[in-house]
Amino acid sequence: NDALSPASPSKSKFPIAKREFPQFAQMSILMFLFIYVFTTARDTKDTLIVSSAGAEAIPFLKLYGVMPCATLFIVGYSKLSDAVGKHTLFCTTVLSFFAFYVLFAFVLFPLRDTLHFLPAPGVSSSPAQLLLRYWSYSLYFIVSELYASAGVPLLF
Repeated sequence: NDALSPASPSKSKFPIAKREFPQFAQMSILMFLFIYVFTTARDTKDTLIVSSAGAEAIPFLKLYGVMPCATLFIVGYSKLSDAVGKHTLFCTTVLSFFAFYVLFAFVLFPLRDTLHFLPAPGVSSSPAQLLLRYWSYSLYFIVSELYASAGVPLLF
């Protein structure tokens, strides 16, 4: 049994048994994809908010958008973890984020001019009003923050 035997010097650089390699490869690919989505979402969320509402809107959005949603996410996650098994919990969490990103990519973002509120003529908007006007970008920011702070750590 080579999984329990000490690794020879030639195998010590990659101490994974041959029978464990398919599982290792699957987990590596999954981790790569999670981190790829995390990096893409992290970079995109800031760009959308800064270009539409200004950089001063980010602290407001983090305080009044991300914090309450993170609290609700953790409460929902803990209740769901009591009700279902680990596999179902993992799949539900991953599919929820995946469904939102698909919805944003194929519905919300392409229809942004139709879905976003029109500005009032001659009235300057505060950052909070701009966050509401560009609500789909704010929602994307919130979900991306949840994915970064709760999704990735909880899933792995």
